[in-house]
Amino acid sequence: MKSLARKIMLLSLVSSLGLAGLAMGLFVQYAGEAQQAQVELLRSTLLSDFDQRSRAIVEGVIAQLKVFADLASRGDLDPEQARIEAARMVREYRYDNGEGYLFADTPEGLNVVNLGKDSEGTSRWDLQDANGVYLIREIIRKGMEPGGGFTEYHFPKAGGTEALPKRSYSAYFEPFGWVIGTGNYIDSLEAKVDELHTAVENADSFAAAVFLLVLGAGTLAALAASILLSRRISQPLVSLNRALADLAHGDADLGKELVSASRDETGQLAASFNEFTSRLNTVLRTVKTSAEALGTSTLEVSESTVSTSAALGQINAVLASMTHLVERS
Repeated sequence: MKSLARKIMLLSLVSSLGLAGLAMGLFVQYAGEAQQAQVELLRSTLLSDFDQRSRAIVEGVIAQLKVFADLASRGDLDPEQARIEAARMVREYRYDNGEGYLFADTPEGLNVVNLGKDSEGTSRWDLQDANGVYLIREIIRKGMEPGGGFTEYHFPKAGGTEALPKRSYSAYFEPFGWVIGTGNYIDSLEAKVDELHTAVENADSFAAAVFLLVLGAGTLAALAASILLSRRISQPLVSLNRALADLAHGDADLGKELVSASRDETGQLAASFNEFTSRLNTVLRTVKTSAEALGTSTLEVSESTVSTSAALGQINAVLASMTHLVERS
């Protein structure tokens, strides 16, 4: 019975550990997927806001360029002067506390506006970033598409030497034949994403620790329940086994019943054993009574036989006396 109890506990322990391992695996997988989804959602949200803002700035400037183009088309402003005034407006446009600016290039790569730098009036067609990307060609190509487009490249900040990720939006203004664009560094955006990623990892680590504690407590509770269950199953069987052994050796107390409050199969087994011993006890009592009655009848027959023998002896004596008297006569 002890081995049965051990088997029950071992089965419960293995099952509990298996379920705990499965639950932990699913938690880790889900947490990893949820973490990645959160990070990607933040990156997508930040990038979307970033893109919408860049696009709005370029479209706003193009709307102002249209004013100069309309003045030139109506003859209110000399076309060349209109271009000069328009280039000045683009060159002086600032945002983000003066850090944000715009640039303009022709479809052939000739730079029209770039903060008044020496590049203005020269070709930037072959300009490459640190990774060999022809950034001006890409900016022009995306800008010439309907609705404009975004270009990613790496370029050092003013006064710096390290090439950092940058993203630009550009759109084509056909009346002047200019591709207008603006770019912003997205390293700060990635820094925010990394910051959130770290925060999410810390939160997931804390959640995993709490989950492990709860899982450990649940496993211990399951183990304790398995011990109680194994005892509840094995103890009635131990009692039954002991009673059967006593019965086999003739040492059984047939008047003593097995006690079991359980209503399951072990309780039914104990009840069946009690009914068996009760009937066996009844049979044995009946046999004993019959044996005692048989013994009394046998004694009475024996006494009757002795009395009959004595009477026959007396008759034989009388007959002998009578014979003797006859012979004397």
